[in-house]
Amino acid sequence: MIPGARRYKNAVLSFVLTLLILAGGFKAYQGVYNNRTIEDVKQIHGVLDASIEKSGDSYTVWVKIGKVSNFKDVYTKARDVIKARYGKYNIKVVDNRDSVLENIYYGIHFAIYEAAVEGNFLDMKREVDKELANNNLDSYKIFVDDYNVYVQLIKGSKYLYEIVPRQTQKTGAP
Repeated sequence: MIPGARRYKNAVLSFVLTLLILAGGFKAYQGVYNNRTIEDVKQIHGVLDASIEKSGDSYTVWVKIGKVSNFKDVYTKARDVIKARYGKYNIKVVDNRDSVLENIYYGIHFAIYEAAVEGNFLDMKREVDKELANNNLDSYKIFVDDYNVYVQLIKGSKYLYEIVPRQTQKTGAP
């Protein structure tokens, strides 16, 4: 054997083992961190389930929300938990919609998107109220904040939740 080769071989082996241990430890830490985030989201009243997927440097968090009286409130609480932990994230809301609710939403989505861009929320409310007057929904609510318009339609055991981003001059939208 070449003199010093054994020492070189041991150094390389030690380096590789150290990298593997560090990578494994980081992966375990991420798993615990992600599990803690999911458990915290699940603790929010109205959240039925949650899961997370990592893609590159961003996270997609799937949040299944049950039939609630205030979708915006539940969503923003979940968003705040997620936002506090991840720099880049995307939240996907899972609801319990059916084709009837999807067709009803289709009938109002033009007014909602127009209001999200133009800011004419009173016109949107009048148009939505008119469109939904004869749809026999159990309830519907439209919420607006600085960043989004939140739509909540409920009929029987089915419910649809949609989030439409507002086109505002503000930056740093959650």
